[in-house]
Amino acid sequence: METSSDKGRRNLISFLIAQFCISVNFTMWRSVYNNFLHERFSVTEFQRGYLAAIRETPGLVTALSAAGIAAVSESTMGGIYVLVTGLGTLAFVYAGQFRWLIFALVLMSAGMHLAMPIRSSLSLRLGKEGAKAKRLGQIGSVAAAAALAGSGLVALVIKTVDYNGVFIIASIAAGVGAIGMFLVRLEDKGEVRRNRFAVKKKYSLYYALSFLDACRRHIFITFAAYGLVKIHGVDTRTIATLVFVNNAINIYTRQMMGGLIDRFGERGILIFNYTLL
Repeated sequence: METSSDKGRRNLISFLIAQFCISVNFTMWRSVYNNFLHERFSVTEFQRGYLAAIRETPGLVTALSAAGIAAVSESTMGGIYVLVTGLGTLAFVYAGQFRWLIFALVLMSAGMHLAMPIRSSLSLRLGKEGAKAKRLGQIGSVAAAAALAGSGLVALVIKTVDYNGVFIIASIAAGVGAIGMFLVRLEDKGEVRRNRFAVKKKYSLYYALSFLDACRRHIFITFAAYGLVKIHGVDTRTIATLVFVNNAINIYTRQMMGGLIDRFGERGILIFNYTLL
């Protein structure tokens, strides 16, 4: 008979496998995306910003994630959304025209944005009281290691398999990640389920910080790598190498930051984080 400890270990392993594969999927896609746009579609600065806006639009429908969980378990819905992400990644193989590029982008982004809050929720539920931030840091380190593997793989195979091969490998990784999510089985006893948004005044500062951080982050990720590709002519292998170095650093810093949050609290660490940025 499986004990609660065994169940907890199995759930954690399944979730870590899912996180690893999801991160591989996203990193491989991100490593080639700007070069893909430049070489296949010769996008202008305006078009690049336009595509970024389209990509973020599905984030507005994350309410569907909460609504779906009201009837189905978090892990099941998460698996479905990760599967949609994989199908969206695969659709880039067939994006020969701009309208099909938009279709692939929206499909992938919808799956990714819908899965995001579920992944965060499961991460917290898998952590023990008093050490949840540390667990988040550990899970983040696994995701960083996966990103390391994904970017390294792109650097190694891009000359051989080209963009389509990268998208196919990334979509397979997402499929494996979806299976990992389906295998997570957490007890829902005593858990309060909600199928509506709850906006509270006491969280207004958090909302404002999230808004400003998202603005900064998306301006950077939209135009930083794009500028390297279009202005400086940086090739896909070099972009993948830069992503590789970034994630090599993250493997150690994410878990460390999680431990620091448990020790010093969120406020001090956030001030330190925003000061560095």
